[in-house]
Amino acid sequence: MTKRIQQLDPQTIAAIAAGEVVENPASVVKELCENALDAGADVIRVEITGGGIRKLRISDNGHGMNQDDALQAFEQHATSKLVTIEDLETIGTMGFRGEALASISAVARVTLETREPGESMGTRVVIHGGELLEHVPTGCREGTTITVEDLFYNVPARYKFLMKDQTEGNRVSDLLRQLALARPEVSFHLTSDRKEILHSPGNDDLISAVHALYGSDLASGLVPVMTDEQATVKVSGLISKPDSVRKSRTWQMFFVNRRVVRDPLILRALEDAYQTLLMKGRFPAAVLFLELPAHLVDVNVHPQKIQLRFWKKDEVYRAVYHQVKNSIYSSLGAATPLEEKTEVKPDVSVRTDPQSERSDLKDEHGTKEGSPQVFEEDQPPSYEQQAFSRDLITRDAAPTVRHFTEVQREEGGPGKEELKSAGPQSDPEQLPSQTISKEIQRLLDARLIGTIFNTYLLFESEDSMLLLDQHAAHEKILFEQKVKAWQERQEIPSQMLISPLTLRLAPDELSALDEAESLLHQIGYDWSLFGTREILLRAVPQGTLPELAGADFRDTLSSYRTHGPELTERKDEAMLHLLATASCKGAVKAHDPLNDAEIRSLLDQMSILDNPWHCPHGRPVVVKLSQTELERFFQRIVN
Repeated sequence: MTKRIQQLDPQTIAAIAAGEVVENPASVVKELCENALDAGADVIRVEITGGGIRKLRISDNGHGMNQDDALQAFEQHATSKLVTIEDLETIGTMGFRGEALASISAVARVTLETREPGESMGTRVVIHGGELLEHVPTGCREGTTITVEDLFYNVPARYKFLMKDQTEGNRVSDLLRQLALARPEVSFHLTSDRKEILHSPGNDDLISAVHALYGSDLASGLVPVMTDEQATVKVSGLISKPDSVRKSRTWQMFFVNRRVVRDPLILRALEDAYQTLLMKGRFPAAVLFLELPAHLVDVNVHPQKIQLRFWKKDEVYRAVYHQVKNSIYSSLGAATPLEEKTEVKPDVSVRTDPQSERSDLKDEHGTKEGSPQVFEEDQPPSYEQQAFSRDLITRDAAPTVRHFTEVQREEGGPGKEELKSAGPQSDPEQLPSQTISKEIQRLLDARLIGTIFNTYLLFESEDSMLLLDQHAAHEKILFEQKVKAWQERQEIPSQMLISPLTLRLAPDELSALDEAESLLHQIGYDWSLFGTREILLRAVPQGTLPELAGADFRDTLSSYRTHGPELTERKDEAMLHLLATASCKGAVKAHDPLNDAEIRSLLDQMSILDNPWHCPHGRPVVVKLSQTELERFFQRIVN
């Protein structure tokens, strides 16, 4: 009989177990920084090379370890944080499992140097792949320095799933920003390939930390949360004013008892508090701290300790909801609306997947009878899915039908100068017949009734009522013009600013600026350095509104930082992202009145587009309501 079940050797067991704690360089940094915080450090320095895959070093000025503890710290489940299971009821440290150093040293080459205050000598421990190579006294500074090299060098199955250096480095940067916000009294430094990426002041002032880590643009739009000191669950921190919200949830950070967490209950309470104040697809920024007794929260749910369970969910939800809502309305100088009931609704879930922000705008596929129809004559794939290797918009592509529940309005200054000069003013009858489809001809022949809210143009055709979103239409026109310019010249024309704009950039923005210099010049930006963190912005892409130049430039840097690897490897798709953003910023806005000549120009320019029915972001340009559907609304037709 063949024996099938074998006992794994200790080294294999350790490598497999390490996968629960160590996923990438950021998870290594998280575990080691939390150890440093538990050691009482108030200065933590992180240096990474090759995104932290090749090498990372973390130094702190905490209390250090003696020779025996330095070695035992690498043992599985060895910790100074707790002794018995009952200690979990009052756990106040970041770590407590005793798995971090054992797991890291099982899948990397690790060197630890540590010295306690007042001791003349420290200790050096070297472990490669779980094998102890060195344990000797050494001269070193007070505190602890841990160097981790060649992560997953002995676990190729895990190594191949690591991302590119830049992506892994961004993960480390994002993590340290959150840790620095969680502990504003601690100064964090991050250097990547000898370049400073971030430096938090460590002055125990949260708004200063936000300013240093995320820039003045985010910090200036935040207001403090009004804390109820008598509540069991105390909520504090910063939230965005309704006019300073964002297009994604990237700037939502939650901390429970100073621990970085991801929790859908807190997220739902936060966004519910903003109901009726935000439009679809907009999300509040928040740096929220929850403080509650340790026995009311279970952090022993996930090895990385970023998920948790609350004992009294209703109480947590109400605390976040009410204190955030009161703070919002207080910042507006308005009374908080009375709420009848704010219990947690267990059947309501919050989508936190990367596509949730976009899917929030979409209705179900298949349109209900009697609802307005989006023009669907030729619906192309979304602009992210298109490639320059074929025509940008093809007429014979299989239609991808989308229905939307709401058309977003864009706020901003006028862009009518570009509308007047952006395209032909000719009579549509003089245009080549093959460029005008049946549906666009119907729009050209329709009778203009007027405008609604200075945003939507209302037309009457033979058998339909047509609503045209002026911003979405102009955005699509500008987008196709910019794409054609890029295809022909591989660059976008610039326009000089009358007066150069001075911008003070955050460290991560400066890093992105350095990496994206060539690409930014190609799409029309020009600038010069002015001091250590300031730049003079001299030129912007053609069609950019001067009053939005600074915000557009920062948005582009943010987009580069988020999609850096894609911008390098899939440049064509990345350019579509950037050109779509520039077109949106340069287009006429909602509430911007247009005269008859400008409306005629808009329609003429739409008539020569390959497909004018959706803006680059997928929103409809024209919505059609047939006479039959209208009569059903008024019950002139019963069936």
